Amino acid sequence: MSKVGSRLPTHATGLGKVSLAYVDQEELDEWLDGVTLERFTENMVVDSAELRGALARIVLTRRLL
Repeated sequence: MSKVGSRLPTHATGLGKVSLAYVDQEELDEWLDGVTLERFTENMVVDSAELRGALARIVLTRRLL
């Protein structure tokens, strides 16, 4: 559980990933170029190509609902 007021990188939270999933591709490219995807847990995505796949699955899953 996260603490109120705590801050984590965008790629480290579910809400952050949902936000990234709907960002314009050009803006996402710029963001990925300027950020280091830090690992906080064993299963955290830290590869930009893998993150892009996860973001695409978020969009696809929402469309299927």
